[in-house]
Amino acid sequence: MKDRLRGWLANQDYEAIAELAGRRRRVLSFLTALTYDQDPLISWRAIEAMGLAAGRISDEDPEYVRIHLRRLMWLLNDESGGIGWQAPEMMGEIVRSRPECFAEFVSIIISILDMDEEDAVRFRAGTLWAIGRLGQVTPDAAQSAIPWIIPCLNDPDSQTRGMAVWCLEQLGAARHVVDHEALLEDEGPVELYIDGQLVPTRVGELARAALQSTDKSMLTSQDLQQFIDENQITAEILPMEEDTPTVPDAARALGVEEDQIIKSLVFLVDGQPTLVIANGTHKVDNRLVAGHFGVGRKRTKMARPEQALEITGYIVGAMPPFGHQIRLRTVVDPGVVAHQEIFGGGGEINAMLRLTPEELVRVTRAEIVRVT
Repeated sequence: MKDRLRGWLANQDYEAIAELAGRRRRVLSFLTALTYDQDPLISWRAIEAMGLAAGRISDEDPEYVRIHLRRLMWLLNDESGGIGWQAPEMMGEIVRSRPECFAEFVSIIISILDMDEEDAVRFRAGTLWAIGRLGQVTPDAAQSAIPWIIPCLNDPDSQTRGMAVWCLEQLGAARHVVDHEALLEDEGPVELYIDGQLVPTRVGELARAALQSTDKSMLTSQDLQQFIDENQITAEILPMEEDTPTVPDAARALGVEEDQIIKSLVFLVDGQPTLVIANGTHKVDNRLVAGHFGVGRKRTKMARPEQALEITGYIVGAMPPFGHQIRLRTVVDPGVVAHQEIFGGGGEINAMLRLTPEELVRVTRAEIVRVT
């Protein structure tokens, strides 16, 4: 089986691998072995295929995949007898394939950056890649990694520095690169795996690209305040003493229930930008969003952080429910309107917006639709 899988990886026939995994679950073990292949491209493609194969298996038996994730965690330890050098990347791809099913492993992957220095240095670059990939599909969950990513911008290893820059960009947090101007001229080599290929680049190239992404009409709390004033909206921007990129962070800083924190998510529904607003503690169900708009689930997906920034002008983690570069059709989950007072993104990661559900619905002209 290993030789057959290797041939499919060489031809990037991921569908054949996923189909086989649906019938023979041991494909995950063989793909793990192939991450040790002498050809680095085969190794990386095995990592990518791992996510697709695990996703197929989890549709029938998520517990089998969960056990495999625990095995990969064990491979991070010397005591395992065989270090899994690509374990963070494999774990990231598996979780990325079904983030709603394996959400508990996101924080575990992030915690690898907080390992003892002697251990962490071996896995740091790969962990950053895994977090960046997770940020593309579940940006809210990955935001808590930012405090651990920022120190990696000063890492002596150029691969780690480059992956930290790339990772922050995937999380919509490239603004942190601004405080590290030396990165713009950093000629340290980096290899980035993208779309089945290993692309050689430099830290400086990644840093400049990341900063360009933040310059695309990025809006701030001042722009949001101007929108509030011009449209006579009853709402208040609250400056925060600390960053509040996640729901628990915001609730703790405000001293309110987590359910009062709302999240504003940009979805692409049949290619059209749509804002979905729900309680921060609830998971948005793609199928419900798709069903409301009468399109297939495959034609409904959450926008990547860079897409959300380009569409709205605001970064993920600070997204307000209105005041975007363009007016978005908006749906609000019924759970949001159950509270007397709610708090949303304030336009910057250290600001929150206080308002009532009634005002939210009035300003956004939202439909009340169950999406969680």
